[in-house]
Amino acid sequence: MDPNPPSDPPASTPPPMPTVPPQAPRTNGIAVASLVCGILAVLLFFTVVFPIILGILALIFGAVGIGNANKGAGGKGMAIAGLICGAVGIAAMIAFVAIFANTTVDIINSYTPSISPRPSVARRARHPPPDYTAGRGTSPARDRSARVERS
Repeated sequence: MDPNPPSDPPASTPPPMPTVPPQAPRTNGIAVASLVCGILAVLLFFTVVFPIILGILALIFGAVGIGNANKGAGGKGMAIAGLICGAVGIAAMIAFVAIFANTTVDIINSYTPSISPRPSVARRARHPPPDYTAGRGTSPARDRSARVERS
């Protein structure tokens, strides 16, 4: 027998810790709502009601989402993108309505006769008023009746 029994080797590393599966980062629902509302506001800029409602919601959700992201919730980029898309959607709707209204007024004015009592200068130059005092000093109606009596 061996006078010195083998001893356990010294522990150089501790036993491994049980692994915890990594948690998915929490998404910021408000930031997602801001992004969705902002994208819809941009896509529906040609309507009047939807970009205003969705744009305002995107601005509000974006501001709240940025605040939540600063507290550690994540999704700050989505909140900023939603904020920008909401503002762009409102601006695009305002520009579209202004251009549409201006074009519509121009089209209507081009087909509507002028209601001013004086004709325009260009119209007077093309069609001068008749001169009833020239000739025999009679009106065209009397000239016509005089011609009929002669025949």
